[in-house]
Amino acid sequence: MGLNMEWYENKNLRTYKTKTFQKSFIERRTQIHQSYIHYDNSIRKIGSGGKLRSVDKTWLEFDNKFYYEYANDPVDAPKYSDGIIKYTTWLNNLNYTIEFQPICSSVLGVIDGKDIIYSNAFGDGIDLILRSTSNGLQKLVKISESVKADKEYKFRFKINIIDKGTKQLKILNISKSNKDSYSEVTLNQTNKTLDISDKYLLISKNNNDDGIIIPTPKVWDTPNDIKDKNIENVGFDLIWDSATSSYYLEKIISNTFMRNSVGDVYTDTEVTIDMTENMATLVANANGFGTAAWNSIYNQTANYSKRNTSNYDVISIYENKDFILPDGGIIESTCAYIWWPMSEIHGFTINSASVTIKSAINLFNGDYGSDPSGHGYWTFLDSTISNYNGASILGSDFNSTNKNVICLNNYSMNDRVAGELLTFNLNSTGISQLQDVADNSTSEWGCRFSDGFFLNSTVPTWTGEPTSGNMSTQYNIENLTNGFEPYLTIDYTLNSVDLGGRIGLNTIVTFY
Repeated sequence: MGLNMEWYENKNLRTYKTKTFQKSFIERRTQIHQSYIHYDNSIRKIGSGGKLRSVDKTWLEFDNKFYYEYANDPVDAPKYSDGIIKYTTWLNNLNYTIEFQPICSSVLGVIDGKDIIYSNAFGDGIDLILRSTSNGLQKLVKISESVKADKEYKFRFKINIIDKGTKQLKILNISKSNKDSYSEVTLNQTNKTLDISDKYLLISKNNNDDGIIIPTPKVWDTPNDIKDKNIENVGFDLIWDSATSSYYLEKIISNTFMRNSVGDVYTDTEVTIDMTENMATLVANANGFGTAAWNSIYNQTANYSKRNTSNYDVISIYENKDFILPDGGIIESTCAYIWWPMSEIHGFTINSASVTIKSAINLFNGDYGSDPSGHGYWTFLDSTISNYNGASILGSDFNSTNKNVICLNNYSMNDRVAGELLTFNLNSTGISQLQDVADNSTSEWGCRFSDGFFLNSTVPTWTGEPTSGNMSTQYNIENLTNGFEPYLTIDYTLNSVDLGGRIGLNTIVTFY
């Protein structure tokens, strides 16, 4: 009688970003995420027990505050909008804390899913929203379309870094593309304008340590068609107020942006323990029409760049609604790089792997059926980038990528439904890439998520237009249900010679 072996999670093998399952001592399956799915409870011992436990950022209400604590970065939020927002990172047991106090009216907050909403906190129709995310906390200001005006808007938060001196913490303005390129922000009672359009602020002891991160703030609008979204970087002014002996972070939204915006306008001041901009979206635009425009994209003569996206709209795949060939249409092709930390699979033999993503936009009414060349699908492509670091990806990488499909199954762009899980199984080429990472102790593995239009060398013959307008989808790190983000699943086998070192011959492995 055969033994039916099932997968069981081995909680002893959890890391901040991975779950590992086993059938036996040598058969393993690891799910690798980009965000933190576990937190270390060994110091705080929230509830019972220590070790790594599952993150849960559900807002709770108690007495005079809202809060969540089952996380690497717990938050205490005020009942009223003009109170103090306390953000702490316990990642690697750091215990660094920063406090923000919005300069606004006193409005009672209400829990709404992942949000705490303080309606009209900054004036009629201008809300303060605190939103829990997988890697941090968003402090959003929403300007409703019904009240927005063609004028400059300013939003100010009083700041305080707890135990800055005793813990020898610094405020570092760090380049996104090179952590060794940075300057220290000194608090010397003078006003400073902090341009962090290509940088981020890190509150830590030095530039290579973990700490509290403030990414580039953004402002964006909300048109019905995601293709028409306007997004801009917003700088900080660091202001010293001698009357209160306090520092304030102030953001300014230009009247030009407000004038050109469509729908509600949002702006963010985020705090995080990880760079949420670490997934680059690249786009190539052809300044022409039809076959010639398409060839300029494929032959690498088109304009290409890194898309200026919101921190929370990091992966987008879409085709321009004017994509009509061969008779005309403005051509645009988009791709996104995705990569995962791979330290858990070094030295193992990989048997299979897959990437799972979730569709964020309902495409049920889309129609690519008139494209006989079969370009209307999504796929994963081989990448030639040797150092998978999202901050360093440049526009030129759009055309430095190989066009080898590394998955067994591609998904049609027809009839995609929001919330649908799409699993791409890696073929032998993709598995070979992963094995190379494992064998060479490379820290991360990345690949490119793209469309069949770019992949094929032949000119698309599609001459219709999607009945839904834009044929598009979008994958977000932060905004999808339950903080969903793409994850990589790898099935692998421990080599027999590694058993002693990998799990310990005298180690009791518990499945639970």
